[in-house]
Amino acid sequence: MANKFDIEAITALALGKVNPKTFRDKVEPGTYKGVASVDVEYDLRVGSDYTQRCSPRVPWKALALCLASKVNDDTLSAVLSKALSDGDARSTLEEATKPRVDIAMACLTAKENMTYKGKVTGTVTIVESNIIDVSAEIQQRDIG
Repeated sequence: MANKFDIEAITALALGKVNPKTFRDKVEPGTYKGVASVDVEYDLRVGSDYTQRCSPRVPWKALALCLASKVNDDTLSAVLSKALSDGDARSTLEEATKPRVDIAMACLTAKENMTYKGKVTGTVTIVESNIIDVSAEIQQRDIG
């Protein structure tokens, strides 16, 4: 099968890979609208679709609330302290409870594999840009 693509789609994909953090420090807060002509150079790799087991869709907050409702304040405080600690206490807790937790979590785990689109990796460089028309509403900051 030949590799067929739409040049507009591949260019849009390339522009989607431009990291906005690269430019954020150069632009003041505000609303911008405009038209620009942009020349980009890109080297993209689009991976094949792949199948993997879904991550569990666990309502973590609801689960924590339900568990917390079953213990008194002192126990809850001790549990939170141990969960947030690093080191031996947490390691021991994980070793002791992991098999029970894995069994309990099995009912929350997706039963089927899902197919996902291949990842897009590569580099995109803006070679040149010409602003044709731009309007901006700059936000005023109160510095005092």
